[in-house]
Amino acid sequence: MKTYLSVGFFIFMAFVQLYRSETDKFTLVVSSPSVFGHVGENIVLPCALSSNISAEGMEIRWLKQEKERSVLIFVSQENNENELNKGYQERTELFKPSLGEGDVSLLLKSIKISDRGNYTCSVVTSNWFSDASLSLEVIVTGSTPLMSLNGHKGAGIGLSCISVGWHPIPEVQWLDVVDTDISARSNTELVMDQDGLYSVKSNLEVSQKDSDGIVCRVRGVQRQPESYIEIREDLFHTSSSWKAAFAVTFLFLLFAVGLLGAVFLHWMKNRAIQESEKKVEESCKFFILNKNLMIYCVIFPLI
Repeated sequence: MKTYLSVGFFIFMAFVQLYRSETDKFTLVVSSPSVFGHVGENIVLPCALSSNISAEGMEIRWLKQEKERSVLIFVSQENNENELNKGYQERTELFKPSLGEGDVSLLLKSIKISDRGNYTCSVVTSNWFSDASLSLEVIVTGSTPLMSLNGHKGAGIGLSCISVGWHPIPEVQWLDVVDTDISARSNTELVMDQDGLYSVKSNLEVSQKDSDGIVCRVRGVQRQPESYIEIREDLFHTSSSWKAAFAVTFLFLLFAVGLLGAVFLHWMKNRAIQESEKKVEESCKFFILNKNLMIYCVIFPLI
């Protein structure tokens, strides 16, 4: 009888040990592989143990990938806090009431542009280990586009659209009044400031057929501010009138210069004739050779 009890107890303990070894095994899951947050806000990096296994007493670590190495930004064991990256001290914490449900998500406070990147959540026990990764994209929404006229460009009119203070890089889109994308006709410049924020300036040449209105839209990750401008048709006519007036003025000036040139040449010719006649007249003198003889100088007019 005792033998049967011993065998039964042994089998029971074997099942308990097997159950423990199986329950000690777990995986980590993230509810979203990508997380988005605005500068200055607090953001939650989601991570949890599978099957709601309690995470109490386990070692929980969060790391951030930076270039060619990973930096430790959170560790649950207090004696390892000196390993934390200084840029994340006092900016990270767990949701302790939720640890019993296997929630090991990390609260990251007052996020900065430099916080963008890939993060890894890892949980370690005495006989098991698991990790999961996700990415954080930090968002800054820039200014409403400012549109302006750049004057006449060829047969059309130039438009510019400027918006500042974006992250990540936004996309500039030009649309006509029927929402047709005409961005292929534009050229866009991009500048990054010392804070890592982007400014965009886009130029577009429009013709009279676009006079009903043009929209400049700047597309960010979550928001797409836009501006609208309507161009009066007479501005396009001004371009043609100005060219016609310039042509008439140019021809008039050309005629005036030609007339002045002809008058000047005629005056120079007459002056040369007068100076020649004067020289001849001065060179001719009367010499009295004797009382009865004189030499006369006869001046013939120059033709």
